[in-house]
Amino acid sequence: ASALPYPRQVPRQRATMAMKIGGEYRVRAIGVAQWRKAAVELRFATEVLQERMAALANGLTAAAAEVHEKMRAQGIDHPVIERLRTSLGERATEASALATKAWR
Repeated sequence: ASALPYPRQVPRQRATMAMKIGGEYRVRAIGVAQWRKAAVELRFATEVLQERMAALANGLTAAAAEVHEKMRAQGIDHPVIERLRTSLGERATEASALATKAWR
């Protein structure tokens, strides 16, 4: 998430994770196959992982908006905060779509 508000400095196609998911560091390369592989590696039921991903992704947009509004109410307002909220919402939408795809 730390690279999300800085798309010029860290272009999305070059963004990497701190840890691998299913053997992949590159954010753009992580899909259903990588999540399935991660579930197996972690000895985690794929169905449960898929449900948790969907629940987290679906709640992230609202949570980010809530935190943003609380910060503004406290007088904390900076363009990077809005960019982060927007970017998190976009990534949450993508994650939700990924979580609702057929994983078999």
